[in-house]
Amino acid sequence: MQPQDSAVDDAADTMVGEYANYITVGSTQTEFYIDFYQVVPAGSSDGGEEHVLPVRRLLVSPMLVRGLMRALEEEVENYEGTYHITLPTVES
Repeated sequence: MQPQDSAVDDAADTMVGEYANYITVGSTQTEFYIDFYQVVPAGSSDGGEEHVLPVRRLLVSPMLVRGLMRALEEEVENYEGTYHITLPTVES
C-alpha cells in the first residue's frame, strides 16, 4: 500500500535535513545502500588533516533503485532549468 501524496508532503515538512558533501554507494544481494559523509577540510588547529564524518546510511530495496535514479535525473534537470546552472559530473 502506497502512502497518499499529501501524507508524504506533510511528513517531509517535519524532516530534519543533514548536510553531506561526499557520497558512496554499494549493494548486497538484498539491498542497495547510500552512505552520506561530511568531509571537513584540514584546519590549522588539527595538524592539517581533513576529517570524514559519517552522516547517514540509507538502505534501499532493489525494487526502488531505478525509480530513485529517474527521480534524481528529473530533479537535476528541473534544478538546471530553474537556476540556469549546468551541474558538473563528479566521479567518486
